[in-house]
Order: sequence, then C-alpha cells, then structure tokens
Amino acid sequence: MIRYSFFLLFLLSIISCNKKEVTTDKLIETIVRDSLGYKDNYKSIIVFQEKGCINCQYKTLEFIKQNQNNKDYLFIIQSNGELVDLSSIKKENSNIIFDYKKYLYNYNITNGSAAIIFNGVKVDTILKFDDPYELNKNIKLVKSHL
Repeated sequence: MIRYSFFLLFLLSIISCNKKEVTTDKLIETIVRDSLGYKDNYKSIIVFQEKGCINCQYKTLEFIKQNQNNKDYLFIIQSNGELVDLSSIKKENSNIIFDYKKYLYNYNITNGSAAIIFNGVKVDTILKFDDPYELNKNIKLVKSHL
C-alpha cells in the first residue's frame, strides 16, 4: 500500500510539472480576441486607466486623441470618464475599446495606464504611462516603434 502511495505521489508530481504555463503574450491575445472581441491586427496596445497622476492621465488621453485614427494602435479604455473627460474619444473607431471589466488589470498585466509594444506576436515591452518622470520618454518610445 505504501508503495502505491509513493507511486501515485510521484505520478502526480510529474503530471503537475508538465502543466503548461500561459504566457503573457497568449493571455493578452486571448483577452483582446475573445473577451474584448477585437480581431484586427495592431502593433501596440495603449491602455488608459483613471489611476496615477492626473497630468499623466491628461497626456495619455492627448496621445490617444492625436492617434485614435491610427490602426497600428489598439486603445483599451478602462474608464467610465468619472475623473477625466472622454467625450473627445471617438467611440465609433474600431480600434478603441471600452473595457469596463478591466481585464488587463484583473489579470495583472497592467496596473495603470500603459503601452504594450509588440515585436510580431510577442510582447516586446510594457511601458508605464503613470510615472510623471518617465511619461514623455515612454510616449516617444511608443511613437518611434511604428
């Protein structure tokens, strides 16, 4: 009986070690395609949340306003506009998605406004947009990626 217990324990440990981890790339793709329903291609995702410094929020929104017609960007707005005015964001643009369920936040991909830059289908870099000391540099990096 003890032999079978050790064998069962050994077998379970091997099975659990072979379990594949979900990569950040796959998780983001699943959220974008399945949960948010976005099927088009994109090179970067810009996430806006009403968190962090208010100046950072305004600069991020300004970036979104200036680039909202650029289909290389997917804009995910995780806000209902209580703290900032979202009226200038064109809700009819297919590359602007309002994510009131905050999938990227809930799955611990972003904790604030950010840019997710891809190299092909792989995540290359995630840049924070809620740090006032790094915001201008990070926006330039996003622009230079295209």
